[in-house]
Amino acid sequence: LYATWIEWNSPNELQVRVSKWNGDTDSPVWTLVDGGADDGINVSPPKDAGSPKLIAFNNTLYAVWDEYQYGTEDVIRIKEWDGATTWTSIDGSSDFGLNRNKTTRQNAQKPAPVIYNGTLCVVWHEINESSSISQIRIAQWNGDSDTPVWSFIDGNDINFGINYITGINAENAHALVFNNNLYVTWNEATSSYGTQIRVKKWNGSTWSFVDGNGANGINFSAGNNAYEPKLIEFNGRLFAGWHEQVNAGSIQNIRVKQSNSGF
Repeated sequence: LYATWIEWNSPNELQVRVSKWNGDTDSPVWTLVDGGADDGINVSPPKDAGSPKLIAFNNTLYAVWDEYQYGTEDVIRIKEWDGATTWTSIDGSSDFGLNRNKTTRQNAQKPAPVIYNGTLCVVWHEINESSSISQIRIAQWNGDSDTPVWSFIDGNDINFGINYITGINAENAHALVFNNNLYVTWNEATSSYGTQIRVKKWNGSTWSFVDGNGANGINFSAGNNAYEPKLIEFNGRLFAGWHEQVNAGSIQNIRVKQSNSGF
């Protein structure tokens, strides 16, 4: 069992830390596998990091996170662990990480890894170049640690991801494979309703909405703001969970819906 988190180092920069449990519940011991020094596995230790996630792929452990790079912009970072002492970057760009926008330095945050069709994929949200609107982006790795290439499966447009409305902010993406299809969920603002929970399916060639494909998503109440959705499979069924306002107020409820070929 491995755990990851962010923690201040002595110069007060947020570091990505990774630790391994010895498996003993009576005498638990956690051992750092990030070098065990003041700095973690950040690409640039003087830069703050956030939102780390771990995933195992082909018997190798990977860590993905967002890291401050230029001005107010974060980039998406990913590293591969050799099982001993070394973490190697496989994001292919020392300056821009996995970001789609590699010329205008747009902010990218909240990555989430997933294994789909034998490939490692990462989904995140990123400001676009033309209108400063957050887009849901997703890219897949070629599997080559020495010469990593990431290919976008979201249309690969410089300005548009897989948002329902590309002119409205979308954030907090999460992905899951179910019945050999890749599902991605996120929260997306609207011009007339509350923030909606959206769900989209990728079958390997095309994207389709499975949330009704209308102005509203799968919120319990379309007029309430809903955020930070997650997907999970249980007993052969797909579920989505999130938190949502009550009557447009400050109280939040946890909501869960089950998919029956769609939500």
